[in-house]
Amino acid sequence: MRTNLNYTSYILLFILLLAIPLLPVGFIISHVFNLVLTYKMLIPFVFAALLLLYILVFLLEATLFFRLFKKGVKEGVFDLDRVSSPVVSWGLSYMLFRMCGRFFDLIMIPHEISRLVCLKLAGADVGRNCVIAGDIPDPLLISIGDDCVIGGNSIVLCHSIEGNKLILKKTVLGKNVTVGGGSLVSAGAVLEDDTILGALSFVKKNQRLEKGKVYVGVPAKEIKREGT
Repeated sequence: MRTNLNYTSYILLFILLLAIPLLPVGFIISHVFNLVLTYKMLIPFVFAALLLLYILVFLLEATLFFRLFKKGVKEGVFDLDRVSSPVVSWGLSYMLFRMCGRFFDLIMIPHEISRLVCLKLAGADVGRNCVIAGDIPDPLLISIGDDCVIGGNSIVLCHSIEGNKLILKKTVLGKNVTVGGGSLVSAGAVLEDDTILGALSFVKKNQRLEKGKVYVGVPAKEIKREGT
């Protein structure tokens, strides 16, 4: 990912993020090491418990960092070659959000659950009764209403990178919106209440899909509902 922090800075930061949860894990290991050596049958159970503890501490740590990054992420067009709070905050939150998802994969949590939990941990604006099987990599700029369904292999973006410019724009899904599997929703799009986006469709930047209508295609265009 291209941002205004060099790769060394990112690597050092994320080594720190990964190392902090090791502190409580190391503390527990130091107290149970002799017991585990005595009762070797406990090794798998202790390992599983320590892994869960590590993941829980990391997620708590990530939640705190997301709260810090959220203040810096804002809509606009930013130069990637210049140091700015929005670019740094967006880049770090993007990578941290990806890491949260990878940790859930380790413990084999279904994507529909893990992605919703990750969004909630990041403080994303997500309504009730949503099913999210797709990818939403910009948790700090997304807005999703109640009862939405986002199909598998779909992507809902709030950013685009064009040359040396980073464009951040809030993407809004109203209530009871359906995004079909394999679709791409670009930054700044607005899908009004009760909108249906068919599978494998493409919504352009800043495109507005009107309330209660059905859209399909590349780019997405309105079609009539069956029976109307």
